[in-house]
Amino acid sequence: MKPIRSSKSGMLFSCVSSRVRHLLHTGLVGPPSTSYGNHMRAIGLLIVLLGVLGSVVARSQVAKENTQSVIGTWRLNVYGGGDFNFVGLETFHQDGSTTELDTSVPSSQQTTGLGVWETTGKNTVAWYQELLEFDSSGNPIGRTRVNGTITLSGNGEHLTGVGTWDEIDNNGNVIPGSEDTYTATATRMHVVKGPLP
Repeated sequence: MKPIRSSKSGMLFSCVSSRVRHLLHTGLVGPPSTSYGNHMRAIGLLIVLLGVLGSVVARSQVAKENTQSVIGTWRLNVYGGGDFNFVGLETFHQDGSTTELDTSVPSSQQTTGLGVWETTGKNTVAWYQELLEFDSSGNPIGRTRVNGTITLSGNGEHLTGVGTWDEIDNNGNVIPGSEDTYTATATRMHVVKGPLP
């Protein structure tokens, strides 16, 4: 039997194939001489199949438990320079994009933040985001750029982040003095079933 190597199921059948070849070689499974022998050999082969399948499922479950996903919506607390602290809501989408609403400035002076993210390691993520900015009269004045790294907690319910931001004017130049660093913490949002607490 030719091993299949293109997927987890392929790996399973490859492993099973190896076990079956071993049984054939040792004579534990072979052409039956009686219906009773056929029955016993079938039971033996079934036990082998179940054992291999159980091993694959167990390894898959361990991998799932050891790696958390940032996908979902989070309640943010952001701490910038000095007293510039604010809260927000951030969603990391499965397609690698992000959406953010925050209270850093009045909503009439900035758009929703849009960005991208990617996994960089076990429970770590890199992300980049931009928001369009307006003055108090509604005139566009540029955009804010934000980037950083995120680390998820072991249970996947909390995250911490660090990074930088700056502001770009309408000509694409960094506005002097706009560069700053930030730290952030967040808690994952869940469905609230029944009455709100």
